[in-house]
Amino acid sequence: MNTRSASGRRVLYPAGRRAGNRVNGSEERMIRVIGVGDNVIDRYAHKGMMYPGGNSLNFAVYAKQLGHQAAYMGVIANDKYG
Repeated sequence: MNTRSASGRRVLYPAGRRAGNRVNGSEERMIRVIGVGDNVIDRYAHKGMMYPGGNSLNFAVYAKQLGHQAAYMGVIANDKYG
């Protein structure tokens, strides 16, 4: 669906998305992102805990926390932590 914003600029909205949704006085824009890359394990030996991590995974998590549609695609090693 093509439409014009309040400023007269042409805006393209994804199918099924209504134009004119406003957030803080400006038009809402749907952003979809994907983090692609390898995965690592963040190991905290002093706490005895491990968490999935890596730049591409962290990117997808932070984008989701900001309200965007986000995904991760990558590989996990076949070592004792994978």
